[in-house]
Amino acid sequence: ITDFHSRDYTIRLDFLDSGVYTAEIYADAPDSGANPKKVAISKRKVRAGEKFTVRLAEAGGMTVVFKRIKN
Repeated sequence: ITDFHSRDYTIRLDFLDSGVYTAEIYADAPDSGANPKKVAISKRKVRAGEKFTVRLAEAGGMTVVFKRIKN
């Protein structure tokens, strides 16, 4: 997703139905420029409609899986 510059990426979670979700984040590790096979996996709770910000590594990208945990 990025070029050779890391950056913060923010989106609104308006596309989610109401409720609380676990966001499972699979992203290139912060040092992916030197170690392109490293992956950072993290989780956090989010709510529909919130702003969701992640740090994209240099030359990196990410995938996020949202799983509803309660309404």
